[in-house]
Amino acid sequence: MNKSLIIFCLPLLLFITIISVLTNYQSGQYNAEERKEASSTIREQINVNWKTVLAVLPQYKSKQAEISTVVPSKEVHISDSTIIAIVADTPRSILLVAPEQQAPIQLTEDEGWLANWKINTILPDSVIWINTDNQQTYEQSLFRNSQNDDENSTSSKSGK
Repeated sequence: MNKSLIIFCLPLLLFITIISVLTNYQSGQYNAEERKEASSTIREQINVNWKTVLAVLPQYKSKQAEISTVVPSKEVHISDSTIIAIVADTPRSILLVAPEQQAPIQLTEDEGWLANWKINTILPDSVIWINTDNQQTYEQSLFRNSQNDDENSTSSKSGK
């Protein structure tokens, strides 16, 4: 039975191979001039400005386009930042995330990230900011912002 199967399949395989070679055989005629003309006309037909195509995609937008589309934000206040870490060792320091900044900022006492605001005191769970213009104080807790509404919020530095 195996011999009869092989005798039947072998001519069939040979026939398929011959038909395949004949249908896929390419002639050796090649005209380089015609090939150049065809490729140059195709290039002329495909005149795509890739910069404009990619500029539509969000990951390829230029920074200038983003800046021009950004609506001017409200005035930044000291309460817009978030304290994410307090280091109680000497020298005491804090890590905070300020608005419009991607990386956290490390600050020590008498430093600030916003004009006219500096760190007055670093406590274990909060920070007291002082405005150098009007001596107004602001207490900011770790991971949240809380305005001091008592008399300490407007007291002067020399009054304490």
